[in-house]
Amino acid sequence: MLINLFSSKSNPSKNKSLFFILFLSLIFLSLFTKTSFASDTTPPSTYNLTPAENSYIPWHKPLIQADIFDIESGVDENSIVLKLDGIIVSHTFNP
Repeated sequence: MLINLFSSKSNPSKNKSLFFILFLSLIFLSLFTKTSFASDTTPPSTYNLTPAENSYIPWHKPLIQADIFDIESGVDENSIVLKLDGIIVSHTFNP
């Protein structure tokens, strides 16, 4: 369709109007389209950690859980490391 609009048979004033509309469309898109290539330097937030800090747990295998949230890039399951008294322990991730 653009080939027909810009062909030698088309009206030159119509071509100028069409170019102007296309130009305005590109400006509009550039104003309202945000493209960002900034890296995510903010770590995920951790909340609802259980058991609570300094709480007494009467059994030797308590359920340890937390909610993890990252608004910028999400949470990479493979980057989660759980340490207990400085020792890495296994964990599960439920997205």
